[in-house]
Amino acid sequence: LSTFSGTVGFWFISALWGILTSLPHALGTTSSSPGNPLFTIIGTALFLTGFAMETTADYQKTIFKQTNPTGFCNVGLWSTSQHPNFFGN
Repeated sequence: LSTFSGTVGFWFISALWGILTSLPHALGTTSSSPGNPLFTIIGTALFLTGFAMETTADYQKTIFKQTNPTGFCNVGLWSTSQHPNFFGN
C-alpha cells in the first residue's frame, strides 16, 4: 500500500472478492424457485452449529479472562483450536 498502484490493486481485489462472495446470496434471494428443502435444513443446521460454537467459545474466553487476565486461553473449545470463534463463522 506504499504506492498508488498498490493501493488501487488492493482495493480492486477487495471489491472483486466482496462481489464474488456475495454472489450466491444475491442469486439465491432473487430466484423465484423455492429450492430444495433438504438444503435449507442442512444450511440451517450448519448455521446453528457454527453460531453455538462461536457463542460458546466467546463465553469460555470471557470467563477465562476474568480469572486470568494475562494468560493464554487454553480451556474448552480453545484447547483444541486457536480460533474456535472464527471456526464457527
